[in-house]
Amino acid sequence: MPLPGSRLTALGIQPFGGTNWNAPQNIATFAALRALSVAGLADTASVNVQGGAAFNDGKQGNFRYSSISVVADDNQDVIQPAVGAGRWLRNKTDAAQIAPEGVAKTQIKREFRTLMVPTVADLEAMTFADSFTNERVHVLGYYAPGDGGGQYVYIDKADVATARNGVKVFVAADGTRLKSTNELTSALKQGGAKGDGITDDTARIVAVFAAYATGDKITTGAGNFKLTSKVDITSKNLSVDATGARFTLVGDNTGFNIRGIITSFDWVGGWFLGDGVNRDADSTKIQVGILVGNNAGDTISNVSIFGVRAKDTNNGIKVTNGTTPSPGLTKSVTLSHCYAENQIGAVGGTGYGFISAGAYDSRFSNCTADGAKRHGIYFSGGKGGQIVDCTVRNCGTATLIRGAIAISRTADVTVSGCTVKDNVDIGMYIDQDGQGAAPDNVCRRIKVSGCVFDNNAVGDISIGTTTPETAGVPEDINVSDCVLRGTSNAYAVRIYAAKGVRLNNITSNYSTGTGGSHFALYGTGGSAYTDDVAITKCTFIGMTWGVEIPAVIATGASKVVVENNTYSTVAPFNIIGGSASQTNVNMILRRSFVEVRDSADGDTTPCVAGVDTLIVANSALTTITNLDGGREGQRVTLWFFNGNTTISNALFHIPATYTPAADSTLTLILANGSWRKCT
Repeated sequence: MPLPGSRLTALGIQPFGGTNWNAPQNIATFAALRALSVAGLADTASVNVQGGAAFNDGKQGNFRYSSISVVADDNQDVIQPAVGAGRWLRNKTDAAQIAPEGVAKTQIKREFRTLMVPTVADLEAMTFADSFTNERVHVLGYYAPGDGGGQYVYIDKADVATARNGVKVFVAADGTRLKSTNELTSALKQGGAKGDGITDDTARIVAVFAAYATGDKITTGAGNFKLTSKVDITSKNLSVDATGARFTLVGDNTGFNIRGIITSFDWVGGWFLGDGVNRDADSTKIQVGILVGNNAGDTISNVSIFGVRAKDTNNGIKVTNGTTPSPGLTKSVTLSHCYAENQIGAVGGTGYGFISAGAYDSRFSNCTADGAKRHGIYFSGGKGGQIVDCTVRNCGTATLIRGAIAISRTADVTVSGCTVKDNVDIGMYIDQDGQGAAPDNVCRRIKVSGCVFDNNAVGDISIGTTTPETAGVPEDINVSDCVLRGTSNAYAVRIYAAKGVRLNNITSNYSTGTGGSHFALYGTGGSAYTDDVAITKCTFIGMTWGVEIPAVIATGASKVVVENNTYSTVAPFNIIGGSASQTNVNMILRRSFVEVRDSADGDTTPCVAGVDTLIVANSALTTITNLDGGREGQRVTLWFFNGNTTISNALFHIPATYTPAADSTLTLILANGSWRKCT
């Protein structure tokens, strides 16, 4: 509505007519405004249009001339002159912003007047001598109108010192500071990144993150942003929403590095696409989508990374401790619903989907690693950690030691509810590899439960190494309630060297096997490195044998218990050297609820550990003086195949030494440390 003449006069404005462009001119209609000559007009010129097509038809208002505007004529807020450049732009002011009768012109509230300029360059080429603090300017694009980099800024006349960052602070030709009016919704493009996948956006992205302070939220906005070097985010507690953003990584050491002193950090979304280059020749140059830590003195905690995807990088997401000389500590980092695909590399430090190295209390949940050339998920060093409901598939290099899930020299790790399938290497290995520094270089208290291992080409689980003398021995390893499935493998589970291993309630279903045994104990290094192993309540389906026992265990001193298992069309044990060779009194092998075993020919003290019935078939006259490996309260029945055996009463509590007849039996019980005849 046009102002009454009395109010215009009170404001110092000519009611009608006149040629003084320092005061608004009065134009009847939009048609008259288009016909108005703009030659030589300054950007401060303004007019009062009394109606769009007719007086007071609802389209009346005040318009200001902009010589640089190229916004399309909309017959409402933007009017294009018939001859000449620029546009007439409506000054949007409501009644509340008009001073009451009698108030001086200088007191009119102009804080919310909005000007429009095409680009940031146009904005910074302007002068604002006639403008007021808080007056707004709508920048239509960073490089061109509509390129996604537009935003609203406001004039801050009081600030003459803040440096330009080209993101949230701009400086006009006359030194006027113009600042973002609110939180940017497409911060990278609004900060000058083009996001076209061709232009190198590294410098502008660095500038964007530099422009934000700790505690801020950054919404990157959508686009394909090319990076040619690393972007460091140093000592800032930030919340980053990268939903819809794609980061194309080109060259060495590209990606984001969260570093410094950080106590809270959130990252959501974003796709990191690497260049697919193998950097095995120099693993210091690898591409990592997001790297947490890895710098001297880094102390980082409470980091959440959600919904991030990395493809064709050397590593997907890596969480690591600060390095020497001043190691810090990275702890409590959570990755959830992340996806890593086709990580490139085969040497240590490359080709990993997700990594926790030296960190404490890392948690990877509902993540998928697909096609990593070395490890899908890798935990090394540090303490604590969880791998929950993750999927690891198509990973590895068929070398038998590059587990799709690898847990090495890491204590107190829980793996639960995971699916490990179709890997070209072993599904999981748990080992102590002799690397790292005390006290965080031990592999202890590892629990694996509720996982499914399916069609892994080299087997499902490997525990320990072939060099425990130098690498060390994992301890307290518990695998329970898992399902192992496959077609052909040498072994489903390998135990090279370990102490305190519990394999419980595992179903292993293999149709065939080149080695023929579901579980294999290697006993590398003997009882000094393999001890206290229990395999219980497992079900074995297919292949030839359930459990393979090497001679070093059968004749050694390692405590091994295998009992209460179910063997479906499977022989219980493959004892290398034959069952009669067992002399290990600490080994209890129970095929079923009634354990029958052959005694070694000529053995004067046969081992009866875990035995219910011992078949004695000596080829020559032999005197048995004692039975080894018995447990207090154990009953053993001796069945004599022939008459070549004599039982001495020196240590047996029997009436007298005697020679049983062929096909006779003698039942004994171990009570108070001696074998006694049962009546």
